[in-house]
Parts: sequence; structure tokens; C-alpha cells
Amino acid sequence: MGTIKTTNIETITGSGTLTLGQSGETITIPSGVTITNNGTQTGFGGTNTPAFAVYNSGFQSTTSNVDTKATFDTEVYDTASAFASSTFTVPSGQGGKYYFYAWMVYVATDANATTGKLQFYKNGSGTGGYSEVFGGYSSRNNYSFYKIS
Repeated sequence: MGTIKTTNIETITGSGTLTLGQSGETITIPSGVTITNNGTQTGFGGTNTPAFAVYNSGFQSTTSNVDTKATFDTEVYDTASAFASSTFTVPSGQGGKYYFYAWMVYVATDANATTGKLQFYKNGSGTGGYSEVFGGYSSRNNYSFYKIS
């Protein structure tokens, strides 16, 4: 067929929908072409879901030398209802890579308290962790840990 060369395509009224192609057709953007979006994009690109943000609204006690699973009682959002208390279950058909991030504040109440560990578990097994020396009674220490799995 032919080639149309122009610098601008608009609707007749200046508003509304401009359609390129029809159902079943493919629009090809050649290599080296840059697409600049100055408006709102819909229907392409990632949606970054499922996604969730949770936190523990109170204080959770631990026992010396005993692994304690953190519980999270407040959901900020959970796009797929996939998180419950301390477990995220990948929704059916949503496999892929997930990024998890955790942050905690450790408050030592014992003069002998020296270390803490934050670790993610996948299918019941630890996936690695991060330990830090805290320095004993009444020290407050913050640390974070993340894992891509």
C-alpha cells in the first residue's frame, strides 16, 4: 500500500478517541523509534500486581534463641487478597519474580541481648537473613532486609 507522511494527526473535533488500526491488526513501532507519553497510558506496560503493604500495629515479644514468626495485623492494601497474617500466597496464574522488603525495630529489654535476625521463608525454608549486633539493654536499632524470589 502507501505511506502517509505528516507531523500531526488529530481528531476532527480536537477531542475524543483517535483509533489506529482495527481489531486483529498489529501496529509496528520500528527499532530506534522513541515513544513519548505526555498523557495517560492504559492497556500496556506492567501493572505491578499483585502487591501488598502490611504492618504490625503493636509490639511483638520474642523469646531468646527462638525463631519467632512476625505477624502483621494491618493491611494498607492487598490487591489480590493474597496476604494473611504472615504469609503471602502467589495467586493462580501470577507466577514470576517478587520483591519483598521488611524493616524492624529491635528494643532490647535484657542487658545480655546482643543480636537479632530477620529472615524470609519460602515454602517453610529460610531464604537467608541478616544479623546485626545490637549492643545490649535499651538500645534501639533499625535494620532492613530484602529478597527477590
